[in-house]
Amino acid sequence: PATGAFGGTPTAAGSFSFTISATNPSGTATTSKIIVKVSPAPVAPVFTSGAPPTTSKVGAAFSFTFTATGTPTPVYNVATGALPAGLKLSTAGVLAGSATKVATYTFSIKATNTAGIATTNVFTITTSK
Repeated sequence: PATGAFGGTPTAAGSFSFTISATNPSGTATTSKIIVKVSPAPVAPVFTSGAPPTTSKVGAAFSFTFTATGTPTPVYNVATGALPAGLKLSTAGVLAGSATKVATYTFSIKATNTAGIATTNVFTITTSK
């Protein structure tokens, strides 16, 4: 007897519909429309924004947006090191604020998608008066 199982490996993302029918031994039949949604395959993030400015003045406004490709869209966080005091990184990749201390800061930013695939880049910013 047929099991009703179907399988395979999707080759494209999208929404696909088909109709199935089944008949029992008594001859009673039924049909149903089935919709299968296939999500795009995850793709590792790749930084596309380049590096932020390597210098900043204490007290001056600073803003830089990290961008990366990837599927699903990645979020950003500080993986190692510390950002310049007074700057914050949003999960959208915006590094902004005003530096409050003179120093050299080396840190890594990680871009991670919801599939758990990540990439990390190291950056250095020197702050001065």
